Amino acid sequence: MRQSTRVQKEFVFELAAPPEQVFPLLCPVRESDWLDGWEADMVYSASGVAEDHAVFTTDFPDRGRGTWVVSHYDPQRFEIGFTIFYADACAERLDVSLTPSGPASTRTRWMRTYTALSEAGRRYLERNTGEALDARMAGMRGALQKYCETGGATRGAGRLLGLS
Repeated sequence: MRQSTRVQKEFVFELAAPPEQVFPLLCPVRESDWLDGWEADMVYSASGVAEDHAVFTTDFPDRGRGTWVVSHYDPQRFEIGFTIFYADACAERLDVSLTPSGPASTRTRWMRTYTALSEAGRRYLERNTGEALDARMAGMRGALQKYCETGGATRGAGRLLGLS
């Protein structure tokens, strides 16, 4: 058995909005409300939005087509997890949890775990999980905060984040 490359990174940041406002935005349908350039095609969801075992796809220029499965969904605890497969490149586990940190603020924790599935995937991880991922997550945080404050998406964010 060969040992593949794995990269795990945690991002923790505060948002000036309560978890009840933020959690519904962590959804393949609602993400386009706050993140310009986000596009997802729902494959299966009984409710039409994020739910346990929902499946959707994305197609990003830097990663290609991805198949996402909502692998953990607990709205009472403000937790959602995704398992994402990018064919012949990498698998990703994304776990997001929200914790109230004040009357109108949220501590958000994003844990991203990538596993290369091929040599091309290893090269992708080398290029995209260091400073590039840090910048992408900072952009996502900014876009999410702006939406919580103004109700508007950050125009051009998708290009900056490799979504379009």
